[in-house]
Amino acid sequence: MRWCRDLLDALGRRKPWDARSLKETDFRRSLNALDLVAIGVGSSAGVGIYVLSAHVTEGGGGPSSVLSVILASVAALLAGLCQAELAGRLPRAGTSYTYCYVALGELCAFVVGWGLLLEHILVAAMAAKAWGQYLDFMLNDTVTSQMERITSWKLPEPLAPQPDVLGMALLLLATLAALMSVKAFSVLMFVLTALSGLVLMAFVSVGYFHVQAHNWTQPPGFFANGLSGMMSGAALLVAMFSGLNHVAGASQESREPCRHVPAAISASLAVLFVSMLLATTALTLACPWQELASRAPLARAFETKGIYAANDVIGTGALLGLLAAVLGGLFHPPRLLNSMAADGLLPRWVGRVSLAATPVVGGLLCGVFASVLALDAGFRATVEMLAMATALQFLTSAFIVLFVRYQPEPVGLCREYTDLDLSLTENSPPPPPPPDSPKLLLMVNGDVHVQYNRRPDGFSPLAGKAQTCRTHGHEYLETSALFSEDGKRAHVVKSSSVSSFVQLPASTKMAPDAASWQTTRYLLLVFLLAASCLAATSLAWPMRPSSSWWAVTLACVSAALMVAAGLGVARQPQSSFRLYFRAPYVPLLPLLSLLLSTLLLASLPLMAWLRFTVWTAVGLGAVLPVRNPAQRAPFP
Repeated sequence: MRWCRDLLDALGRRKPWDARSLKETDFRRSLNALDLVAIGVGSSAGVGIYVLSAHVTEGGGGPSSVLSVILASVAALLAGLCQAELAGRLPRAGTSYTYCYVALGELCAFVVGWGLLLEHILVAAMAAKAWGQYLDFMLNDTVTSQMERITSWKLPEPLAPQPDVLGMALLLLATLAALMSVKAFSVLMFVLTALSGLVLMAFVSVGYFHVQAHNWTQPPGFFANGLSGMMSGAALLVAMFSGLNHVAGASQESREPCRHVPAAISASLAVLFVSMLLATTALTLACPWQELASRAPLARAFETKGIYAANDVIGTGALLGLLAAVLGGLFHPPRLLNSMAADGLLPRWVGRVSLAATPVVGGLLCGVFASVLALDAGFRATVEMLAMATALQFLTSAFIVLFVRYQPEPVGLCREYTDLDLSLTENSPPPPPPPDSPKLLLMVNGDVHVQYNRRPDGFSPLAGKAQTCRTHGHEYLETSALFSEDGKRAHVVKSSSVSSFVQLPASTKMAPDAASWQTTRYLLLVFLLAASCLAATSLAWPMRPSSSWWAVTLACVSAALMVAAGLGVARQPQSSFRLYFRAPYVPLLPLLSLLLSTLLLASLPLMAWLRFTVWTAVGLGAVLPVRNPAQRAPFP
């Protein structure tokens, strides 16, 4: 009973934030925007290009994997813009865990942080397993044949049929390398990623030189497994964009996190999309997808063309790119553990920082755990678990952006404050306007009155007069603050605080309050339930196509509820605080991200859901009850 009571107590417990404390960090602020881009691209490009592109194509996606790349990139773009706004508001290493703790509560934050921890450890484990396969291929399968000769380890799925000694050894060495200073780490990531990028350009050039259009048109056609195969491939390919969390996770080590992190997220998205699209199109156009190898696929891609010299070149590029992915996978988990330990959800010693300003204990724990996964876990199960964790992070980011935009209370830093020298808090009153400065008064009928403050001597430039500017619907002047006659703040109005999709009447409230916030929460719940119902219907429909009337009816009802809930959210007032980065077209963009992430989650197999549920239950049952209440912040 006590455990259940603690669980209910943690359900609504939110972490209070303070603008002054957001600049404090145990790490060294030494990273610029280019360093962040190197970390974000290097953590994801090797896994996406050298592993997932061929895995999705050879696994049944066929040529439609090109569309899977585009769909996964759209999902990552929508979620990345949401995450860029959150990173500008709360520049902390905990990323989605911290955002959830501030907006949703302690229980949701722990579940998200626990899943985020699994996501990045799986990136390191999967990249290490693929690195071992490429190295074994370049050694003529010497390691595999020796392991088969000296061991009789035959394990069923989802475990590996044989122990992956190469992957485990690489992870143990990479764990020690990841403990270096963050500046040296970013330079190493940049070098590895740049060299791997040169090999990728060579691969794309050779692939486009040997284009054969019939590879897209020969039976079974472009959509080898129909739309469901394309959706399943997109669901797996979202794992390629897990590096966005690495960029946001370096906020406490960035020189100007509120500016550099959103820019680095956008640049990383662009580089990853272009690289992955070029690699997938070159692979599917130059090589028959049925003949791709399951081990070291890109290194063997041109064997059918008789270009055997490309094996070693592409294999070397794969080793460099996957090494960067292994190091990147070990970058964010220690910083996440440091944030959770600082909040009292984990023992304090887990977040201990070394003399090089890196979390040493968390890094060693994550490295050992990733080594065990690389030794035992099966490749397919690892990819599915990684895709599920990444898609859940996409969904969480979009949901939190909607939460913080429509809350009456401010959340995070605003543009009035600098990143590292915060002299004001969010609740500080605005400075008084200077003498003779104009003031704007927003009237109920939609008029805007322009007046002036009186000087101390009583003089007013327009005594007894006022200039009125008639507005039309939702077109209001943008200003940081409105002042009443006594010089005090009267209202905050900004053009972006009004929805650009629904024209609001002049009597509509321009700032959120408790009533509008409660309405928004109910509408978001309706939208999320309707999106889940639509995703489940689209998944179950192909299983029983003969009785499709119920599926069509349920899909239409769900779509109607989503449209109604979305329009209802668009009519609610948003907060007008000026941010360093604002996700555009809110609420349309995060609502689309919610829908797309839900559809991608529904495309994953049931076993992936079961494994993730077991992982979450282990965290709730074993770790959450032993958190340190004395270190937790009080209720806000």
